[in-house]
Amino acid sequence: MNTAARIVSLHPKSEHITPVLSSLHWLPIKHRIHYKVILFVFRCIQNMCPSYLSDLLTLHVPEKNIRSAEKALLDYKIPSTKYGERAFSVAGSILWNSVPDDIRQVTSINVFKTKLKTWLFKDAFGLNE
Repeated sequence: MNTAARIVSLHPKSEHITPVLSSLHWLPIKHRIHYKVILFVFRCIQNMCPSYLSDLLTLHVPEKNIRSAEKALLDYKIPSTKYGERAFSVAGSILWNSVPDDIRQVTSINVFKTKLKTWLFKDAFGLNE
């Protein structure tokens, strides 16, 4: 990805790549992975993915009627191994719960993609308030 950014922007290898990625509005690899996982979770919640993926996620239902019930959070079990943290049911839930409420409440996939990428971009390049 860094090489592609250098080719597209005609920057030499000696220059730091972060400003180039920022100017191209490209997410770093870690944030691209987060984007894909969160998008899969969104599709599962909106019933736009296969049931075998949707079955891995469970919506958080509080015992009492509290304000956090409206936040569309997901439940997950704390894994006992390092590999367990990579499971879609765990990683997807953790990442989904970290997304701001206003983005989680969106129902249109195009609006969700736009808001999610903007939020991740600001997070990646330190532009969040």
